Amino acid sequence: MSCRSGKSSMMKLHFLCWAIKTKTNTLTVSGWIKNKFSNHLHIWGIEPTVNRALTFAVSDNLIENNGADFIITTKGKDLVKAILKDKELFIREKEFLSGIGKNTITETQITQLAQKFF
Repeated sequence: MSCRSGKSSMMKLHFLCWAIKTKTNTLTVSGWIKNKFSNHLHIWGIEPTVNRALTFAVSDNLIENNGADFIITTKGKDLVKAILKDKELFIREKEFLSGIGKNTITETQITQLAQKFF
């Protein structure tokens, strides 16, 4: 699994972290997706925890920073498997993220959305 760390990819990470931060945010994003991204999405926030989490994940060897990419390591994949297996951790977050799937929200949509607010 690889994630480009360019401006739009970082924005997508910030957006998804904002989306799972509260149930209200999750419902707002779910409605935006359900309406095929046509309804107005109110302002969403940059999550400072994203940058810190990436820094910690790199230093803990959960991901590698390879140029403009972040690549999940074997250790990181093992952690993901453990989190997915545990039925008591991140229930709402896992349900939301698995419900929207990997490619539902595109980089282009995030860039267009960000241009409205930033």
